[in-house]
Order: sequence, then structure tokens, then C-alpha cells
Amino acid sequence: MEKFQRSYKIGENMKDMELFSIGEEIMKNILNRGMDDCIIIPIHIRKTMIRFSNNDIDVIQNWSNTGIKFLATKNEKSVIGHIGNISKEGIDRILERTLKFLCERSAIIPEGKKFQKRYSKEKLNEEKMVDYVYSAINSSLKEGAERCAGVFTGYLRSICILSSKGTEGYDERIAYELNIRAFKGEMSGQGISCANSISKINSEEAGREAGIIASSAKEFLKWNEGKYRLLISPIVAANLVESLVSAASAFNVDVGLSCLTGKIGEDILSKKLTIIDDGLIEDGLNSRIFDDEGIDVREILL
Repeated sequence: MEKFQRSYKIGENMKDMELFSIGEEIMKNILNRGMDDCIIIPIHIRKTMIRFSNNDIDVIQNWSNTGIKFLATKNEKSVIGHIGNISKEGIDRILERTLKFLCERSAIIPEGKKFQKRYSKEKLNEEKMVDYVYSAINSSLKEGAERCAGVFTGYLRSICILSSKGTEGYDERIAYELNIRAFKGEMSGQGISCANSISKINSEEAGREAGIIASSAKEFLKWNEGKYRLLISPIVAANLVESLVSAASAFNVDVGLSCLTGKIGEDILSKKLTIIDDGLIEDGLNSRIFDDEGIDVREILL
């Protein structure tokens, strides 16, 4: 008998034609409200999350959510929005509110392109996810950890794009993220494994790394305010780079949500740092074949 709890919300993955159908209806709705052009991006995400603590699984949860992003233009003005409630009433309510807020920001919608559909080669595998959780826990305990906790999440993301200029595309992508924290006394260590296939998740290594860090830490060290040279772990470095890449978003800069707003021409970082946004990496968790404007994803030097 299973000791952990399962809960489910709207279980199955939405088919590509369903997403296209939703997108087409919203595009008609927007154009019928007097807009010149629009881009519609319906997104469906099926998510499985396994949460564990004290060396055992607590709960397994499944979600299935659909949302729509859109961009509408009229007379060189534009507005962006998001629809979370895809009922007819929910769509009408959001469009009625959002389309009133056209701003003095022009947006060029590219000429239409038909992208070849890409489907995921596998589906979410909850059974193997359970096995990998226990593999990570056992590996951590072998390295001296006393207890473990964490989350293992799997995503199956389906994304469409349609535009009033004829753009069409569908991309389906799977991703797994295993995050384990090991504890020994007051000390702790973290291990992570991410991949776009369950077979590429290295649960034993993630658990081993967390266990080694927790067991190796002997005591807390006091330090004083000042400048130090730091050796940053890949996990911490990834968080810093993620924030910087988000700040480099043209949209975030344009609307003033970025620390880089108004910094054009200034030296803000070391010239030794190079950041490349490459949406074509085969093993990239969020790789896509098209961007939100309906343009081929490519390597961009930030």
C-alpha cells in the first residue's frame, strides 16, 4: 500500500488541434473588436510534482493548465495580455478590459510563416520519477546525510503560435527538474539534476552531491563585511545568470522592469563575461523552434 498521497487536477494533455482552435477563436474575437493585427500564443502545461521529506515521499500532484498570451496592435499602438480563464465569459472579460489600454509602443508583427510541428518523443513518466526520488535519497544517505527533502517536477509543455498575418507553429517539449537537500545536524547540502528526458536525469549524482556537502560542513564560520573572491557553485551562478538574462529582455527594458533600463553604451559587467541565449540547444529545458513574435529561434549574443 502506498504511503504517500496522490491528487489530480484535469489530467490529460491537450492536443495540438485543440490549442489551434482556441487560438483561432481568440484571434477572431480580437480582430472583431477593431484591432489591426494580433499574435496569439496558446500554452498548455501538464505538470507532475513529487514532494518528499524525512527520506520518504509525501505527496504526488498532477496539474493540467491552459493559458493564452496575446499581442494586439492598432494604429501603431499595442497591448499585451494573458488569459487564464479560457471559458467564453473569461475570454470576453479579459479582452474587454485589456484592449482599452493600447499604449504608445509600436509592435511589428512579422509576415506569416508555417513552422514544422515538433512533438515530444516521450510523455511524463510518474513511475520512473518515483524510482529516481528514492535513488537520490539513498545515494545521499550513503554519503552520511541523516535526512533528505526536496521536489522532483516534470513538465510537458505544448505551445502554439498564430498570427493575423498567417503564422502557425506548434512545439511540444518535456523537462524534468530534481532538487534534493540533504541534512546532517544543522548543516545541509543541495543537489540538482535537470534534463529534457527522464533517462538523462542523474538522481544518484544529485543525491550524492547533496550528501557530501552536508556531511563535509563541520561548522559555521563568521565573516566580516568586505570584498571577497568567491567560488560560486553552478546552482548559485545559474540563479544569477537567470536574473541577468531576464533583465536583458527587450520588453522588460522597454517597460522599465529591468535594471538595465537606460544603460545603453555603459559598461555594466566585466568584459570577461559572455552570455549567449541559444534556444536551439537540443538538451535545453526551454528550447523552442519559434519565439513569441513568430520568428525562428537562433543564437543571440547578449
